[in-house]
Amino acid sequence: MGLGATIITFSPTTTIRSADANSNNTALNSVTTPSFTSVTLHQPPILASGYQETGRVGFVIPATAANQWVGGLTNFKTVMTNIPSSLTITGSASSNVPTPLNVTNIDINGFNVYANTSAASTTTYFIGSYTTVGNCLLAVHPAARAFDHHCDACQREHHGVAVTEMIQAHAPFGWSLAYQCPDCGVPEHFHTEFCAADEANPAPQGHGDYLTTAGAQAALIRQAMTLLQMPVRP
Repeated sequence: MGLGATIITFSPTTTIRSADANSNNTALNSVTTPSFTSVTLHQPPILASGYQETGRVGFVIPATAANQWVGGLTNFKTVMTNIPSSLTITGSASSNVPTPLNVTNIDINGFNVYANTSAASTTTYFIGSYTTVGNCLLAVHPAARAFDHHCDACQREHHGVAVTEMIQAHAPFGWSLAYQCPDCGVPEHFHTEFCAADEANPAPQGHGDYLTTAGAQAALIRQAMTLLQMPVRP
């Protein structure tokens, strides 16, 4: 009696084997060499809520004039469980691009990064690294038009900062919003496309003493955007 089977392997470790067997559970007197069909399903790695990812970001694009938008797309190394509410970008080398950069369209797969050129130059580039954050807005004070902030790069806190210290720009494909730490100079770029329903998201973001939720960060970012008269999704 021939025995046919299919082995399905779910990367990286789980194996499920389905085999034909005698429906009456009688003994098999003779068994020929089994034939197997192997199917491997690859699932991209997914980063759990509350964990940070660090990776490289950069672009090289010649500029023919000043005030030209240059930039590119950055893919996360893993698929995020939730959209990061913010990320930091630290530059290691750049030419002809002012910083902080403009970051838009943050989602579970990556983000867009742009700069507005300072002049015409064939050596227009930026090289750096990013870190997903999501825990840096501690509070927004609408009456005082101010906010409290924790810098994930240098671990310092800033309280009562005027909301006008945030840097906003209408970059290609969306609005960017950032705050540059006055102590270490590392900018935090906020996700600007949260809607009201996102404020109820209980997923953890941040870590340690600054552990918060995606919903709490969405609410604070939306409050800051409202104070700055930026467009806020309903």
